[in-house]
Amino acid sequence: MSNKTGRYPNILDRGLTAQAGMVPVVGIMNKQRFYKQLKDTLTLQRSGNATWQFEDIVYLTTGGIIAGADALSCVKTVWSDPVLREIDGWNSIPDDTTLSRIFKECRETDVADLQRMTHQFRNQIWKKLQQLHKRIFWISNINRKI
Repeated sequence: MSNKTGRYPNILDRGLTAQAGMVPVVGIMNKQRFYKQLKDTLTLQRSGNATWQFEDIVYLTTGGIIAGADALSCVKTVWSDPVLREIDGWNSIPDDTTLSRIFKECRETDVADLQRMTHQFRNQIWKKLQQLHKRIFWISNINRKI
């Protein structure tokens, strides 16, 4: 069971968010299906009635680190913004003690899974950038010929 709803409401009529810089980051993470890759790659399984799964914790912590969090309590602070939670489809956010407790369940194989996931995601992003570079180079060559 996950707390990520997967629905992305229209929030244009709402107030601003203190975490506005995270909006494009969340968009990229969702476009690249980061959460799905976490679910498919990570092998640490918690019980079916657990409120938080390992992929939830990794996703939220990754977003928090990108936003500048340097401690698990700061991850909670980043995601406590209601507009950011609504944009990314989270109903609630775990507190820092829950984050810490779940990370303590990790074994060596789980760390290896995270490393493999890092390499897969990094390669996926680099391939997209290479494709984009080829398109930009192709367009610039057409403009030079015109």
